[in-house]
Amino acid sequence: LRVKVQGYYPYSRRKPLNLSELSFDLLGGQLSVNQLALPQNKIADVKLQNIDLAKLLAMAQYNQVSMTGRVNAVFPFWLEGQDCVICNGEIRKANNEPVTVKLGKDLVEGLKQGGWTESILVDVISELDFQELNARVNLTPDGVAHLTSTIKAYNPQKDTHNPIILNYNHQENVYELWNMIDYGSQFEQNLEHKIYQKLEQK
Repeated sequence: LRVKVQGYYPYSRRKPLNLSELSFDLLGGQLSVNQLALPQNKIADVKLQNIDLAKLLAMAQYNQVSMTGRVNAVFPFWLEGQDCVICNGEIRKANNEPVTVKLGKDLVEGLKQGGWTESILVDVISELDFQELNARVNLTPDGVAHLTSTIKAYNPQKDTHNPIILNYNHQENVYELWNMIDYGSQFEQNLEHKIYQKLEQK
């Protein structure tokens, strides 16, 4: 963990606490924030570089989908923002890093139960090698996340390797979902454990 600290604690509007050059290793990559004032007085950029997707899913203990490869992301955030908490965040495939996604057998079988069209679609996207990945993320103060993504990929199991372009939009209240499935607490515990391990190694 690396950070420069200047200011006051407890902090206030008149006497803020300023953090700069904050960075630490996370999920095989790095999280960094160049500047952050507490309380916040402007948007701060949280940058994620070379995040290992396999480690992310392992920490989340999600086994219906397997992913390999690395991504970069920038999340401009403002904790007290009236319009957005995450404002036009971006997620992209890391340069020259192959990204693969494979759906689990149970998930594939479940999706195929939806009908003939779903069965054909799942057969095409059950395994994908990403050539391009671009996503936009916004999170409102009430917890509604908006994801807009464009993916260019191909199924390595198909001989033709014809490119598939997927335009995907999703909206979800992540706060409600976090609480409903009691997933957040486990994810937080795993994340905290990883961070504490890094700190103990210093």
